[in-house]
Amino acid sequence: MDILIGCHDISKSFGNNPLFSGLSFGVGEGEKVGIVGANGAGKSTLVSILAGLEESDSGRVTLKSGSKVGYVDQDPQFIETESILDSTIKAARKHGESADEAMVSASMLLSQLGFTNFEQTVKELSGVWKKRLAIGQASLGHPDLIFFDEPTNHLDWEGILWLETFLKNAPFTWIMISHDRYLLSTVAQKIIDLDPQVEGGMLVTEGAYQEHLDRKDAYLESRLQYQESLANKVRREDAWLKRGPKARGTKAKYRIDAAYKLKDELSQVKQSTQKLKTDIEFSATGRKTKKLIDIKNLSFAYEEKPIIDKLTTTITSGSRIGVLGLNGVGKSSLFKLLTSSLKAQGGQIEFADHLKVVFFEQTRESLPKEKTLKQALWEHSDQVVFQERTIHINSWAKRFGFKPDRMDTLVEKLSGGEQARVLIAKLMLKEADVLLLDEPTNDLDISTIEVLEDSLQDFRGALLMISHDRYMLNRLCDRFLGFDGAGHIIEFASVEQWQEHLKKLASKANKKDKSEPAKVESHKNTTPKKEKKKLSYKEQREYDLMEGEILKAEQHLESVKAECEKPANVSDSKKMQELYDQLNNAQKRVEQLYSRWTELESLVQ
Repeated sequence: MDILIGCHDISKSFGNNPLFSGLSFGVGEGEKVGIVGANGAGKSTLVSILAGLEESDSGRVTLKSGSKVGYVDQDPQFIETESILDSTIKAARKHGESADEAMVSASMLLSQLGFTNFEQTVKELSGVWKKRLAIGQASLGHPDLIFFDEPTNHLDWEGILWLETFLKNAPFTWIMISHDRYLLSTVAQKIIDLDPQVEGGMLVTEGAYQEHLDRKDAYLESRLQYQESLANKVRREDAWLKRGPKARGTKAKYRIDAAYKLKDELSQVKQSTQKLKTDIEFSATGRKTKKLIDIKNLSFAYEEKPIIDKLTTTITSGSRIGVLGLNGVGKSSLFKLLTSSLKAQGGQIEFADHLKVVFFEQTRESLPKEKTLKQALWEHSDQVVFQERTIHINSWAKRFGFKPDRMDTLVEKLSGGEQARVLIAKLMLKEADVLLLDEPTNDLDISTIEVLEDSLQDFRGALLMISHDRYMLNRLCDRFLGFDGAGHIIEFASVEQWQEHLKKLASKANKKDKSEPAKVESHKNTTPKKEKKKLSYKEQREYDLMEGEILKAEQHLESVKAECEKPANVSDSKKMQELYDQLNNAQKRVEQLYSRWTELESLVQ
């Protein structure tokens, strides 16, 4: 396998804070690579350096000559007033396409992505569709390599399933930062883990994500064993040094120098294996009541649109319920009904006496953004009381990965992951019979998510969780409530069963109207349906150009076939591989053009 991109001894620091040092690795053509690591480990910076968007302090990055590269940011930036068609045409032109070619390429791409109204402006799109647009535009020009920085951010269930299929079938190499362990397990073939606990600050493993976890566990275990062995040697040498060797000859001096080197090495190993780790532990009240919440024929609507229609279910102590549905269908509304911040319009909710419900809200609106970290954690004194124990505020903050020098930082200046940890810290001080968690993993790194999972497994009350994290849902929940967008809530036994149901909904919607991306009526999760009887001006122009584009594409296909048949090329295996790739791309281009032509003709007729 030829190396497509490699980094050689690269290092990066911000001020006096080193992110990483001396990193070296290579990514071969066709590889699908996941990058993981704690918040602040330098994942985004590393990808920016690899993509040529940022300079390293030292070292170098090499890219195979002639290779094309794409990049998808966590929060893609667009000119909001542009139409999605004009925005995509502009992206195609950057890859050297003529105006006519760009028009055809852009229209085909938007159609394939599921957009229906090409004239709508970017600002009209939800975060889900902006991310889909960014991913699609990055694939223009047949890139050899695309970088993705947390591509599941802002995506709903439909978007995540679409992305999973897109990455599985991608004809290009990709490198992706992600905290979505299920996605990594499904699509990644190689893992790069940035971790200061690992010698050199990085561990690279071939294979799926679960294989990486097994190998990392084995590596860290061997590292701890080495530390213990080193500590034993240092103790022996310390005892020898304290006795004060009488002979100060060359041999004794050599041993003294070696002893001090051993102590330095042990110090470095200890430092590398120490890790600020979030310590999460939710407190249950320990009540003996079995039935906590009884929901009977619950109904709720927004502006006469049904969100919840006659839901009946019981939440008992020990319930583990996952709440599933596309964005905007009413999942958070259910939680607000259970916290009494919304009032039911039909049916009833019966709560056990003195029931204690703790709510982790996705928007984090309860966080005092104008206050300092210290005040947000506990502003009444320098002590907090947790499970009848008094803990100093600095020790409490350290439990969630905050150092003392961060205590005066305003909450609004904290990162998304840090704000999530502050909210968890506040909620941990409350005893709960029922935990309602609305997207608790947003902005958290994998190590914190794993600690959160362990804590929730030990929680003895009831748990209801809205999440797109399939890995966490599968690990924690044994019942699932799936919203269909029309008010109906169906019970499922697994996330996979819900996904199959979602695919059936989409299939039925496509049969009814092929121009609509998904038939789940929700707030902002689909592009507006385009109803029209004739072609727009731009579509007419695209249609008029289509025959010429198809002719050019077919001529290119024939020329590549001719090159494949030349004896000089047949005897050159490397050249033939390049030609086969070109042939495959040329064939796909012809098929896509014919597909788009058929689509436009159906609108003309």
